[in-house]
Amino acid sequence: MEVRCVIIDDELLAIKVLENYLSRMPSFVVVATFSNATDALDYIRTEKPDLLFLDIMMPRITGLDFLRALNNGPKAIFTTAYTEYALQAYELNALDYLVKPISFERFMKALDKYYNTSEKNIKSNDHPAIYVKEHKRLVKVYINDILYIESVKDYVTIHTDKKSIITRQQISYFESSLASAGILRIHRSFLISKDKIDAFSSTSVEIAGKELPIGRSYKVPVLQELDSENQL
Repeated sequence: MEVRCVIIDDELLAIKVLENYLSRMPSFVVVATFSNATDALDYIRTEKPDLLFLDIMMPRITGLDFLRALNNGPKAIFTTAYTEYALQAYELNALDYLVKPISFERFMKALDKYYNTSEKNIKSNDHPAIYVKEHKRLVKVYINDILYIESVKDYVTIHTDKKSIITRQQISYFESSLASAGILRIHRSFLISKDKIDAFSSTSVEIAGKELPIGRSYKVPVLQELDSENQL
């Protein structure tokens, strides 16, 4: 399976190094490179690449701020000369944080993380699960238990029929990771499990006695999705 990659770095030599490394990996293809993040924005939104290699200190906008601005963006690996931003990078769900100069062996470990995270979200047909960070531990959440996911500022609460888990994540991460598992975005602040819907109207969805709003910009695709699945 081909993995489409975009490289954003204001140093041409750094781009060439990454292109060389990726050329040795048959499944990874560089589809575009950019010297600053703002020029890459439209491309990423329209072409939806799979993996982003992102420098941090760049003109106009930093790599960290750029990743924050993306909604449902690709998985990202930071490539930077600075060590002090690693914590912020991982809080943004970056796959890895590579400090220049980057060795090929270290680079391969980062690509291995891409494969691992792509495969571990749904590990089996019987009990698919994800792991989310809550405080200083990883909590296993069975996807079939998820009722809905709620975003408030920098935090996300995963509501299940047994418990609620609060984690510092972007809701777009769960939107992209769980789309194939029947999780649907209905509002800028809500994802819902389609299988758990008790009732819905043109303005809201009801799950486990909780009425959740359908956002105005999500209304048409959400109702099309729900109507198509409930036709007799």
